[in-house]
Amino acid sequence: MPRKCLFYPNPVDSAEHIWSDWILEDLKLTTAVRITVGRESVWVDNPEIEIVTVCRACNNGWMSRLEEANRLPIHAMINNEPCVLTKRDQNNAHS
Repeated sequence: MPRKCLFYPNPVDSAEHIWSDWILEDLKLTTAVRITVGRESVWVDNPEIEIVTVCRACNNGWMSRLEEANRLPIHAMINNEPCVLTKRDQNNAHS
C-alpha cells in the first residue's frame, strides 16, 4: 500500500528538502548535522537532505508559496537583521 502525503490523501511522490538552498547558504551550513525525527536522532554528512513524505501538489503548491512568502523575514532573522512584520506579513500564510 503506497504511503499517503502528510497533508492530503494523495500518494507520496515528491522529495522535500529539509532546508532550502538559500537557508543553507545563510546558515553557512556545510558540515554534518544532527536530525531528530520523533525519538530517532542521527548525524548526516550532507545538510542537503530530502525526505519523501509529501505529494507533488503540496510540495510545489502551498508549501512552496509559504516558503517564498516568508523568505525575506526568515533571511533577516537568520542574519540577525532588523525585520518588520506587517499585519499582511503575519497573515501571509492565509493568502
